[in-house]
Amino acid sequence: MERKPSSCSASPVKPHKDAEVQKRVLFVDHDSGRSGSTVSLEYIVRAFRERDHQVFILTPKGESEAKQFLDMGASLIPWRKGRYVTIEMQSHFTNVRSPFSPLGMLRVAHESLKCMWGIFVVGNAIRKVSPHLVYVNEHVVMAASIAAYLRRIPAVLHVRSLLLKGVFGVRRRILSSLILRCNEVVFAITQSEAEQLSPVRDEKEKIRVTGEFFPQTRAVSSDVRKCREVFGFPADKRVVTMLGGIEDAKGTLVFLRSAAAVLS
Repeated sequence: MERKPSSCSASPVKPHKDAEVQKRVLFVDHDSGRSGSTVSLEYIVRAFRERDHQVFILTPKGESEAKQFLDMGASLIPWRKGRYVTIEMQSHFTNVRSPFSPLGMLRVAHESLKCMWGIFVVGNAIRKVSPHLVYVNEHVVMAASIAAYLRRIPAVLHVRSLLLKGVFGVRRRILSSLILRCNEVVFAITQSEAEQLSPVRDEKEKIRVTGEFFPQTRAVSSDVRKCREVFGFPADKRVVTMLGGIEDAKGTLVFLRSAAAVLS
């Protein structure tokens, strides 16, 4: 009988000593919606499932939001996402507040507490699942890598965005050092994300530049013509598009201004 995927709330997995051990992977998701990083994570999860790995996903998503993961046979371990209980840290480059300002000092203290909370949450998930690998989907939940390191479980981390700069770059150096120390492999989506980590000695071997990806599709000419008709594009002009959310951090305004300059 086929087992229906469900949220994981069971006791630690303890395979029989004589049975062949099915490899278990704990993915740590950070996004409450279905963004590009979530879609990319779905491809990675699918690849592990196709190789018959047992997959658990620690995520702020509910079952309806994580339907794609459940359909693949993954099990969910939910963590609540709220003002004080989220494990997602403000290590993103959009965090430009000075740590020496009153609000900045409060944020640093809050982030430190949140990091410790994240280590506890992920450590608890590791205790339940006993994974062979912890896969961290973005540096904003790098507390997961620290938890794996403390429990001597190999971890890999995906760096999908730039780290915060901070004053004098101190926080970036600390974050970079923790990322490289606590992970076996770091996947950076571009060379820019890779270079910001400032590896020393053998740490360079840990970093691999692997672009964001999506399944290859072969469009036939009739599909292209239909798309042009739907969007009102002329049949004899080249079309340039941008993939990304309509937010300042995604560079949408820069793209539109660049397009205007090129057209002029």
